[in-house]
Amino acid sequence: MKFWRVFMPNLCISLWLALLTLVILDQYNPPLGLLEYRGFLVLVALCAFSSLSCAILLYADARKQAWRRLRKAAEARAARHAKSVDEAPQACYNNTTEARNMN
Repeated sequence: MKFWRVFMPNLCISLWLALLTLVILDQYNPPLGLLEYRGFLVLVALCAFSSLSCAILLYADARKQAWRRLRKAAEARAARHAKSVDEAPQACYNNTTEARNMN
């Protein structure tokens, strides 16, 4: 998953830069007709598909990481609570014996 998380944004950027280059070249030299050939439509479709898949992959990965962080936090909270509950009876016992010793 890490490979796709790193690779997909770079693929999207490079495809969009290629598309932008074709549009700029067509602006300066319209007789070439770069926007009218089939390769341009394929490039637009690839850009759209790669951008959509990149967004889905990154969103899914972000949700998975957030879920892991929440689960770790809940486990840490439960461990702290269990530790404080285990120490609580001992603390009460110590306080009562100290109070008896003072009298």
